[in-house]
Amino acid sequence: MDPKLRHMQQSWAENSARYTDPIGITGRRPDEHEFTAMVNDVSSKLNLREPNVRSILDVGCNNGYLLHRLNPGHLLAIGVDFCFPPLQHAHSRFHTASYCQAEAGQLPFRSDRFDRVLCYSMFHYLPNLDTAFAVCREMLRVLRPGGLMVIGDLLASECIDRIPDEDRKRWTDPNRSFMHCLDNWLFVPVYTIRDQFQSLGGTARIEQQTGLPHVTDYRLDMIVEKR
Repeated sequence: MDPKLRHMQQSWAENSARYTDPIGITGRRPDEHEFTAMVNDVSSKLNLREPNVRSILDVGCNNGYLLHRLNPGHLLAIGVDFCFPPLQHAHSRFHTASYCQAEAGQLPFRSDRFDRVLCYSMFHYLPNLDTAFAVCREMLRVLRPGGLMVIGDLLASECIDRIPDEDRKRWTDPNRSFMHCLDNWLFVPVYTIRDQFQSLGGTARIEQQTGLPHVTDYRLDMIVEKR
């Protein structure tokens, strides 16, 4: 495993024991109203109410809370994460899905398996761009033709100069854990990622996050449909 990825894994494992609030472990503001707005935004982009949607995979599901909130109850929902302690929280608290430990670049599922694939607020924890490209290919592999994927909360390298001073100060606090430090994050070229999906047989578009007052335009969502 890449040394940076291993350090990130250790950081998630250590922090999972510190949080009882399911929102807190993500590093987000513990604001239920804002989290609900995020859930609604993701649900809309995934079009989860479409009648033929029966399955969803959440890559980098962490403690399973977002997947739990997204599942209206009838979906076959599976969450994967590379770190085991948060998955233990998911197993014990959120029973609308099943969970397994796996790396995003080596998903243990057959091709064309899922109607929907979600990867939210995970890409900036990857060690490098090559790994990000590999994860893109793997997630597209398990998505069925005609299915939708959302890669949410991408930190766009094209917009790095738009990070507000408040956010920059918050995410560079030396007391923050390794995983929640801006200097340890991967900012990705979102238009290059979009073009890669196009070359792999997907149709991709980039959208702003909506309804989230504390999220600015350096954090973007990508919606991909597999042709």
